[in-house]
Amino acid sequence: LIRGDVTEERKWPRRQPDLWDRDPATALPGRDFMISRLTRVLEWERAGERPIPYIQVTFDGIEQVYREAGQQVGDTLVRRLINLLRPYLRDTDLLARMDTQVFGALLTACPQEIARRIMADIEQGLSVSHFSWESKDYTIQARLDSVLIPPFQGGVEELLAAVDHHG
Repeated sequence: LIRGDVTEERKWPRRQPDLWDRDPATALPGRDFMISRLTRVLEWERAGERPIPYIQVTFDGIEQVYREAGQQVGDTLVRRLINLLRPYLRDTDLLARMDTQVFGALLTACPQEIARRIMADIEQGLSVSHFSWESKDYTIQARLDSVLIPPFQGGVEELLAAVDHHG
């Protein structure tokens, strides 16, 4: 059963290429793709017994780097943070850039215990990062929030609002 779910996940991008809006700085899927994927999960997986965690990682401090050091330096920082985040996720997980400092990860075919371990590892590994540019140091802090689908029962906008209100 899980093998079929993983295969389905790998087929999804090929079936829906028009939804692969890409963030230019990271080449990650953008907010629109994640919202379409979350909508699909809410519609199709709600009746399933297996929860699918959605994790939101907010890197506080990114906007300050963009403001003070410029677009190119901010983009460099974001790519570094993604390179630090990616090893904590599995090949089947969907990582997307939701906005300037927020990234969403949909953990497919992921038991709750594994999701908790992934979140704990991310929190421990990325809780505070330091970034220096032209003798100025920036502190970047990662905040994690999550929602489990099911039991979450709302729509996609309610899901995103629920995740935002946890933080």
